[in-house]
This record gives sequence, C-alpha cells and structure tokens, in this order.
Amino acid sequence: MEFKDIAGVCPVCGGPLIYGENAVSSKNGSVDWTCQDCGATGKEVYREVFDSHQDVRLGDGRPVPPRET
Repeated sequence: MEFKDIAGVCPVCGGPLIYGENAVSSKNGSVDWTCQDCGATGKEVYREVFDSHQDVRLGDGRPVPPRET
C-alpha cells in the first residue's frame, strides 16, 4: 500500500510519527521521525516562503518607516 506525503503520517504504513528533540525549533529544514507502528525512520522537510521584512532598523537603531505600496 502506498501513502501520500502527509505531515505526521508514516509514508510506509500510515501510522503516527514520533518526532526527535529538535521538532519544536525546526521551521525551515528537517525534523527526524520514527514511526510508532512499524519503526520506519526518516525526515520531514519544511520550507518557508518569504513574506516580508518587519521591524527594519538602521545601523544606529532608528526605525525605517514602512514603504507605501
């Protein structure tokens, strides 16, 4: 049986995944996992997409006003 790539679901058997210690801090990169049911291991890969710059400041700490769009 083939399973689609779904976060938290084992691609081998469809069972639930147990994540490594770095799971909470990983936003862009990969998180190690082990399947609770079949014992398979792997990585979930995450890629964030750029949205905007915020709280921009000059080298001396002064804020840069937002650009008009």
